[in-house]
Amino acid sequence: LNVYILLLAKTGRGKEAIASGLGKLMGPVKAIDGNGGGVPGADEFLGPQEIASGQALIKYMSKTSRSFVSIISEFDGFMASLVSRNAPPSTVKLKQILLSAYSRSGRGQRLDKSIYSESEKNVAVIPSPAVTIVGEGTPERFYELLSEELVGDGFLPRFSVIEYEGARPELNASFNRVEPDAGLVQAVARL
Repeated sequence: LNVYILLLAKTGRGKEAIASGLGKLMGPVKAIDGNGGGVPGADEFLGPQEIASGQALIKYMSKTSRSFVSIISEFDGFMASLVSRNAPPSTVKLKQILLSAYSRSGRGQRLDKSIYSESEKNVAVIPSPAVTIVGEGTPERFYELLSEELVGDGFLPRFSVIEYEGARPELNASFNRVEPDAGLVQAVARL
């Protein structure tokens, strides 16, 4: 259930449509009304666009949502901090949590509890976390970061990497009037 996707494309190719499209879909899902009510909890499935540390991610999963998609812009910069040899402990912990959570989403799986010297920071077991990361970045910066270590520690192999090498699409003059299909909105609301 955990999916890590990375979209690589040159500047100006429309990568930001991932976040804007999801936002445009989830707005109507939240407001949808079959009998006067929407799905107010829909926002819980939209995760943070920035994750500062492993501890922050664990706390988010335990207190806010354990099933979400986070869209991280400029993912190559985010990844650079994760793979840096001089990364601070909080960033090292973030990479560790992303590695662990990836394989712990199935039935009966769990992300084990975390304890700290200050007990109010402790986090209980998180059952079946479903964390989806969608990153977007430029191929040049991403490929500079590649190393055998990145592949060997299992971080990079967890990602489905999609690279768009095509031309810049023409501007859609009516982009601001596009609305999600009602059937798709209904299906996502039911889900």
